[in-house]
Amino acid sequence: MKTPQARELLDKYQRGQCTDAEKAIIETWYLQYQSENKTHLSESEIAEDIQKTWDTLQKNTSPQDEGNYRLRLYRVAAVAAFLVAALSLFLYFQQQNDSLKAVNDIPAGDNRAVLTLSNGKTINLGSAENGLLAEESGSRVKKTANGVIEIQDRNKELTEEGLITIATPRGGKYEIILPDRTHVWMNAQTTLRFPAKFSRGKARNIELNGEAYFDVHHNPARPFKVHTSRQVVEDIGTQFNIASYHDEEDTRTTLVEGEASVLSKANAALKKLTPGMQASIDQVGNISIQHVDTEEAIAWKNGDFSFRNVDFKTAMRKISRWYNVEIVYDSSAPTDIPLGGMVSRSKNISVLLNLMEETGAVHFKIEGRKVIVSK
Repeated sequence: MKTPQARELLDKYQRGQCTDAEKAIIETWYLQYQSENKTHLSESEIAEDIQKTWDTLQKNTSPQDEGNYRLRLYRVAAVAAFLVAALSLFLYFQQQNDSLKAVNDIPAGDNRAVLTLSNGKTINLGSAENGLLAEESGSRVKKTANGVIEIQDRNKELTEEGLITIATPRGGKYEIILPDRTHVWMNAQTTLRFPAKFSRGKARNIELNGEAYFDVHHNPARPFKVHTSRQVVEDIGTQFNIASYHDEEDTRTTLVEGEASVLSKANAALKKLTPGMQASIDQVGNISIQHVDTEEAIAWKNGDFSFRNVDFKTAMRKISRWYNVEIVYDSSAPTDIPLGGMVSRSKNISVLLNLMEETGAVHFKIEGRKVIVSK
C-alpha cells in the first residue's frame, strides 16, 4: 500500500465508507499504537526505525532465496509498503491526538474507596497500609498484599451486629471479600452495605447502589440476597453482575454462572435466570428478559469498556463515572453515533475520545474536568 492509498483509506474511514475489513485494519492498528504509549517521534527517529527494519529484512532473507532476486525484492518491497502505510497512519493519528492531549488529558480511574464502620469511623482504602485496618463485631477488616479488602469472621458465636459500608467514588473501583467468602468487584460510584458478620440460620442480605460483580459463596441454608432500589436478587450458586445506577433508565442483572432469581419490588414479579440471561427492570418495576453476551456486560470488571450495543449517551455516562468528568452537550451535539468494539479502561480519556471523533460525527474539547461535546 502506497502513501496515497493509505490516505484514501483514512478518508473512507472518516466518511464511514470502509468495509468491515478496512475498518478493522485502521482501528486495530490505532489501538495497538495507543497501547504501547509511544511518545511523539521526530522525522529522524522515524527514518532510523525504517532503516533498521529494512536492514533486518535484508539480513534475514533465507539462503535459498539468494538466487531468486525477484522473490527477495518482492518480500522486502511488500514489508516496506506496509511500513509506509503504517507510518502514514501513525503521523495522521498523532496529529489528531495532539489537539486533545496538548490541552488537558485525564488519566483513568484506579483503586479508591472509603470504608465506614458502624461507629462512623472512616478508612481511606486506597492509601491505607496493608494488614489489619479495624475490628467490627467480631470480624477483622484486613487489606491484603494485592490490595483486596477481606472481612474475616473471627468469632462465630457473636450474633450479627455492626454494619460496614464501602463506597467507591467516581474514578474509583475496589475488590472485597465478604465475611462468608463471597467475592465482590465494585465499579466506580458504587456503594455496598453489609453486616460485619452473617448470623447463622439467616439469609445473607446486602445493599447495593451502583454496579458490582458477585462471585457468591453458595450456601443453600443461608440464601445470599442483593437489595437495590428496584429489586432483590437471590443466588442459587451464582456469579452475576448488577448495574443499578440512579441515572440509568433500567436496573440490569446479568447471570454468568449458576442460577438466580430476580424479584421486582414494585409488583412482586419474579423471574429466574440461567447463564447468559439479563433481567432489566424499568422505572415502574416491569421486568424484561433477554439473552446477552456476558463478556460485554462484565467487560468493566476485566478492565475494558464495551461499546457494542451501547448508545452514545450511555457510553458517555460510563466514561463520566470512570474518569470523574462532567459531560456537557452543546446545542450541536449528536444524539447518537455508531459505536462498537472494546477499549481498555487503563488508557487516558483522550484515547477514547479520539476514537469516537474518528466517526466524523462528534467532536470533544477537554476543559479541566469537563468534556464539551459538539458536532
